[in-house]
Amino acid sequence: MSAGSLPVGDEAHASGALTARHTSATVARRKEYKTPEDLAAAKAEFQRQQKRKEHTVKHKKMLAIRERDEEKVRERAVHSQQIREEKFREMMDNIRSNDSVRVEAAHLIQQFEMEQEKKRQNVWGEWDREVSQRIELQLKKYMERKDDDQVSTYREELYASDDPSKRCLTEQKAEESFMRAAKLIIQGNPALGGKENLKEQLRQREIIEKAVSHRATTRPVLPVDQWGQQELFAGPYGYFAQRCERMDRGEPFHSTRRMGADRHIPDETDGVQAAGKKKEKSRSRVNYNHMGMLVGDHCKMGEAYRHKAPHGAGSAAPMQDHYFFDKGEAVVDNEFPVGKKCYPHLMAI
Repeated sequence: MSAGSLPVGDEAHASGALTARHTSATVARRKEYKTPEDLAAAKAEFQRQQKRKEHTVKHKKMLAIRERDEEKVRERAVHSQQIREEKFREMMDNIRSNDSVRVEAAHLIQQFEMEQEKKRQNVWGEWDREVSQRIELQLKKYMERKDDDQVSTYREELYASDDPSKRCLTEQKAEESFMRAAKLIIQGNPALGGKENLKEQLRQREIIEKAVSHRATTRPVLPVDQWGQQELFAGPYGYFAQRCERMDRGEPFHSTRRMGADRHIPDETDGVQAAGKKKEKSRSRVNYNHMGMLVGDHCKMGEAYRHKAPHGAGSAAPMQDHYFFDKGEAVVDNEFPVGKKCYPHLMAI
């Protein structure tokens, strides 16, 4: 087709090279559509096909990137496993190798164990010689019933101090006896002070025995017949009644515990945001920096406290009601979790 046969709108491109929008094929294809609506519909269809092709190419590229990432992850996992095994082998070789520090530590431990074993053997040998052999000698003499004219230098009697396992108790008892005797010598005998001194000693002993006999074996509580509200509040231990009276006078309620709504929220008056906050996400909104259970009395009252309504008899009654329950998108968003974003042009592939 010559330049003179081009349409009027294409005369500006007659002198130069034809572009993609003014080629002979494009002009011929435009002539096939009779109305502008058909041309617009064909153009929209062509754009959809182009976008579909672009998304297909992007999807293939994304799959290729995912395959490369998976291969890198597998290689990294294998490399990490090899590093761990190599480190484990090095640690085992280091433990098995007998360097100077380990040899010295092993020698000290072995020497300590040998000393302990030697002490146990000495204690057992001494007990066998001082206790067991004497008991066996007495039994043997009783069972045989023989008159032995020979004088034995071995002592047959068994004393309390002969047992090595109870020697510490024997020494403690001897020390206490010595302390009592020394105290009597230093302070003097109470009997030497006359009848008045003896009477004072007896009186003190009676006071101690009386205090011990009347000593309480349980916590101090009111008698059962005084457990009524009037007796309890009238007593000095009616702390609740005292607090109620102070509140009636306008004084604030004081307690060592944090009580009330929003009392556990961290202080952010200095302008520094507290860490550890939550993020509530739904289909309609996203709430950042949410305090969670620290807001209000949610942690104390429970989940039903947030849905309490005037028509419910209790806190959980609104949640059990089947007639006056909430409806709308907010209820559905809170009930079901937010899913991942989907791309319709990728779902059809």
